[in-house]
Amino acid sequence: MPDDASLAAAAGHATVEPRPDALKSGTRIWIYRIGKVLGQDAFSITYAARDTVAERDVTVTEYLPIEAAMRTSDLTVVARSTRWMDDFRWGRDFFLAEARSLAGLAGTAGIAHVHDCLEANGTAYRVIARLRGESLATRLARQGTLPPKAIDRLLPPLLGAIEKMHERGLLHLDIQPSNIMLDVEGRPTLTGFGATQAALAARRGAPTMLQGTRYAAVEQFSDGQTGAFTDIYGLAATLYHCVTGKAPVPAIKRLAEQLAPATQRAAGRYAHGLLNGIDTGLAFRSTDRPASIAAWRPAFDARQPAGDADMAASGLLAAVRPAPQPAPSAAAPAEAAAEPAAAPSPARHRRSRSHVSRLVARTRRDPAPAAFAGMMLLAMAIGLAGGYVLRPMQDRAEAARKSQIDRVRAETQARRQQQDMAVVRRAAESEARADAEISLLVRAATVEAQEAAARRAAEEARLVDDAKARVDAEQAQSAASDRRQAELAESSLGLTARDRGRTQVALTALGFDTQGIDEAFGPRTRQMIALWQKRQGAPDTGFLTAAQYALLQRQATAALAAYDAEEAATRKPRRAELADTPNSARPADVRPQQQ
Repeated sequence: MPDDASLAAAAGHATVEPRPDALKSGTRIWIYRIGKVLGQDAFSITYAARDTVAERDVTVTEYLPIEAAMRTSDLTVVARSTRWMDDFRWGRDFFLAEARSLAGLAGTAGIAHVHDCLEANGTAYRVIARLRGESLATRLARQGTLPPKAIDRLLPPLLGAIEKMHERGLLHLDIQPSNIMLDVEGRPTLTGFGATQAALAARRGAPTMLQGTRYAAVEQFSDGQTGAFTDIYGLAATLYHCVTGKAPVPAIKRLAEQLAPATQRAAGRYAHGLLNGIDTGLAFRSTDRPASIAAWRPAFDARQPAGDADMAASGLLAAVRPAPQPAPSAAAPAEAAAEPAAAPSPARHRRSRSHVSRLVARTRRDPAPAAFAGMMLLAMAIGLAGGYVLRPMQDRAEAARKSQIDRVRAETQARRQQQDMAVVRRAAESEARADAEISLLVRAATVEAQEAAARRAAEEARLVDDAKARVDAEQAQSAASDRRQAELAESSLGLTARDRGRTQVALTALGFDTQGIDEAFGPRTRQMIALWQKRQGAPDTGFLTAAQYALLQRQATAALAAYDAEEAATRKPRRAELADTPNSARPADVRPQQQ
């Protein structure tokens, strides 16, 4: 789940490039106003959001598995095909059930508080409190390791929180530094619950872990059963990073690449009990790990083995070492000191010969027990032979037995290693297939989103063009209507030729050159009337209303007065002179022309 990245991003770290199918900022989901994308993966998307009723910042996680579902243009999430329909619905129901169970842990230290869970747009949403601070991953990236006091503040709340989850039948299955938020006092809160993702993957027969591989147990990369021991591995791997400054070797590589124990990598800098607990939780096989948090706790209480000096001082050295043997005397042969302990010693031989001599002497004095003495002598000879013959035979038999045990043990170990390698190989193959499928799906979703965006853009452009065309048509229709009305209004004025000539004089005087005064409103004059109307803020119809005609006359009063005076002085005699002249004989400069 992406809560880890989301909360890290919320703390002001690297921005997230949103998935193509992410909700747009400002979208409303019931009472929640969606903000920017904080985190995402192939299973879900996490957003910053605002609770508009309670007026508080929250984090909203949307169930949206990219492989099984897609978002339509109206924000509804649907299965990609009928093949995915059942899996999508099953995962959505599991997501909601997990959210409700987590809501029941409200107030538990170390677990993010789930405010709400709801269904909308065909999918499900989980709403948790917005956490302030930084992720443990960010802290480790900056500091490398955590000091012992910081781990003392970190570990107990996490153990308690995980134990409470397990008691309610919940598994986290994605414990890693980026899913642990630290407040300003270093207190942790666990986020990024991945049980739904793992359950959906297990339902489809795929690996349950696709991210955070250095903190995932080997059973998460195969069809192995997960349990409390899986979360224990995740927390142990996180603690290993805290004390060594590096994440552990991925579980699927541990058979080929040895993982140095924490008791070696961080010895002397942290309590031995802490390091021992980490190594216990990092056992490769799930059966070698504690089955519960309660079973894991004693490992953190282990004491460091004392050195020889400390053991001697405490009286323990004598209990674990054999008692020293006395040195051989100077009179003893040098060979005696090097003789094996199991072989008969020379002193034993001397005692045997002395005993035989006494028996022979007694036999001479008393012949009756001769037969008995002979039997005794024979038995002693056999006993002496046993020290030299039978014991080496027993040693060889014991060596053969040990060799056989070692061979069986080596064969068993080889078989177990082959089985482990097969598990790792299958896990790696499954992970590679899953990664390839996810990559294909992401690319397909990206292409699909780009095509959908292109279609939306084309549709929006078409709508804009249609709207513009409608507006232009309406404006043209309105302009034509205004023009007809203005034309009718001008016709009603009954303007004479002289009135039209004076109008041309007025326009020219105001800067709208009609290119002559012919007392006729041709295209040029109509154009100048329209420009004058536009300057007045009136519709540029090119036809004058009564009010506009009067305004034009007032604006050009001086020019019109001069024109009238000139006309009175020159125009009247010429008109009388030309009254009887035919039109064809008139000079060209006085013939009527339309401008």
